[in-house]
Amino acid sequence: KEVAKRLAEPERPERKTEPLRRYRGEAASSCPAAGASSKAATDDIFEKVDPFKKLPKGWCISAVTSMEKWKEKLQHLQVLSSVLEGPADRHLLSPSENYASLIPTMQRMLKGESNIPVLTEVAKCMGLVAKGLQKHFDRFARQLLPVALARINDKSVWKTNCLIERVEQLLWSLPLDVLLEELPAHFSSKSLFVKKEALNLLMRALELPQVLEVYPDATQRFFHQSATLALPLVDDSDNTVRQEAAKALAKLVLQNREAADSVLDRLPAHRRNLFEEEQRKLSKDIPAELRVPSPLSPPAICTSPLKQRLHGLPVETALLQPLLPGPKAQIAEPKVEKEEVKPKAEGKENRSEPVKDVKEVTETPLI
Repeated sequence: KEVAKRLAEPERPERKTEPLRRYRGEAASSCPAAGASSKAATDDIFEKVDPFKKLPKGWCISAVTSMEKWKEKLQHLQVLSSVLEGPADRHLLSPSENYASLIPTMQRMLKGESNIPVLTEVAKCMGLVAKGLQKHFDRFARQLLPVALARINDKSVWKTNCLIERVEQLLWSLPLDVLLEELPAHFSSKSLFVKKEALNLLMRALELPQVLEVYPDATQRFFHQSATLALPLVDDSDNTVRQEAAKALAKLVLQNREAADSVLDRLPAHRRNLFEEEQRKLSKDIPAELRVPSPLSPPAICTSPLKQRLHGLPVETALLQPLLPGPKAQIAEPKVEKEEVKPKAEGKENRSEPVKDVKEVTETPLI
């Protein structure tokens, strides 16, 4: 019965299992599909992506304005940011006319949104689109930059993870000249916070990779414009603003020694000590053999070792003393004038000066 039952069952198809090990010749011939799939995967990585085709059907950014709960707004915007994030990091967003539909809502939310998580998500979408499209987003980035910079006076949102990083990402689409045109209004603000943040934004922008990609010599190219913005703040009424401006100006001068004279002539005379102090702090990291005296530093004065010890002058100036003429060059030693000791009158004690105790030196007996 068992044998008849097994013979009556239909035959099961044999499972094809791949061998764990193959010969060298087999590996290339037996799995061409694996090579094709890996090639397709690499092609997908470098292929332009249209994010609007990956969004859910009926999704529209303008629907955020009609939502009442902030969590609903956040989740709605996260749908867009999740689609943008991967291709934008690789600069692989494909140009499309649909990006124009995002701009009015982004402008409205950047200008008036009070909820920090929602505003952070809107700014994130703005920065990702600018990074992914680069120059193709130039026209829209010019509209968004002034709106985002207008929030610089709000300490709660002008933070690195909220607006600062996203404003810097707009420079993937904009030339640095556009930012320099927008900053003067904030440099002349009455708010100390706005002045310092505008100055820090300018100094960071000169070193951003997206700026250096277009202008490798950004610090030299935009030296005069940057220094002109920073110079008035050196004479600001607030001490912290003056220090930040002097530090920024010293950094610019150290990177542009040849063009420094034209700007440093306009530095207020009573603020030069502050500038030179910040310059000394920054030049500590530079090796001594590479240091070049700044245009503001006074000429070296030949001083004697005695004066150096008395007044705490640097020892390096001793090397600049003149040499005496002769067969062997010798360093001129300063003449130290000896004080004349007036003889005391006989029979009268000089009570104006205290009498010093003189210790008698005992001689050791000879053996």
